[in-house]
Amino acid sequence: AVYQMTWEEKYIPAVLGEPLSKYEGYDPNVDARVDVFFSTCSFRYGHSGMSSLVRLLDEEWEPLPQDPMLMRDVFNRTEEVVRLISAQNNGLGRYAMAAVMRGLAHDATRAPDASFVDDMSLFMGGSVAKNIQRGRDNGLPPYNEAREWFFGMYEPLEDLGYTSLGAESYLDT
Repeated sequence: AVYQMTWEEKYIPAVLGEPLSKYEGYDPNVDARVDVFFSTCSFRYGHSGMSSLVRLLDEEWEPLPQDPMLMRDVFNRTEEVVRLISAQNNGLGRYAMAAVMRGLAHDATRAPDASFVDDMSLFMGGSVAKNIQRGRDNGLPPYNEAREWFFGMYEPLEDLGYTSLGAESYLDT
């Protein structure tokens, strides 16, 4: 219940800029399936908000000696992390996941955007490439086509105030 309340009353309003409308009850005429476009984009959205650091906090919300750890060093290595924390913290290994969860709850998440931290793109088994391929496999349209479909318009990114430095501008530095 706390998890659901946190998502519905804190996270979703922060992302959408407004709270969800009040639940009016079950409507059998509403299609409850998750749209493929939405679910595929959701992976990209969530992954772009990840941090390169994994915080480890004790019961008093103080950093453990190993805090922080790099995502690249702990990804897919849960057992190793638990053993490390246990060996260096007098048996605290049984609380390792609680220490990670406290770290996640303590630190503000990165604002989701169009970029990924290096730990995601370079060290975590091609997560970014998998996100892109998942989009292709599921038929996501190119970015500008999606913008036109959702917003009924197309403006070049330059018209939106976006500027891109080409590779040639890096050669001069």
